[in-house]
Amino acid sequence: MRCGASAQSFSELGAFGPLENFTLSGAGEPEVVNVARVSANFLTILGTEPILGRSFLPEEDKRGGEPVVMISSELWRRRFNCDPQVVGKPATIDVVPYTIIGVLPAGFAFPVADVDMWVTRPSEWSALPSGLGAQ
Repeated sequence: MRCGASAQSFSELGAFGPLENFTLSGAGEPEVVNVARVSANFLTILGTEPILGRSFLPEEDKRGGEPVVMISSELWRRRFNCDPQVVGKPATIDVVPYTIIGVLPAGFAFPVADVDMWVTRPSEWSALPSGLGAQ
C-alpha cells in the first residue's frame, strides 16, 4: 500500500458450498434437484430479493436452526404450478422436511445456473469429512 492510500474492507462476507443432488419428494413424483448450500446473507451480498416470501434469517444458518429452503422460479413453475401460497409449504429433501420460505427471481443463477433450491449452513455440505462443519 502506498503512503496516504486508504485501506479497503468488505462490508459482508458469505459462503457457499458446491452443488449437491438431492431427492425432492412430497407432492408429485420424487425428483432429483440441484441444491446449493449458502450462508444466510447471500442474497443481501448479491443485492437480490425473493419474488415471494423472504430470505434466510441468521439463526437459520446455525446448527439446530430451522430447516428452510428457497426455491428457483423454474422449480416453482414446474413443481408447484406457480402457487402463490407456496411460502410456508413443506418440501422434503432427502427425507428431511424443510419449509419453503421464498421463491427467487427468474434467471437467478448463483453459484451457477440450474440451481433448484438453496439451503443454509454451507459447512454441512454432505461431502465434508465427518467432524468438520458448523459450530
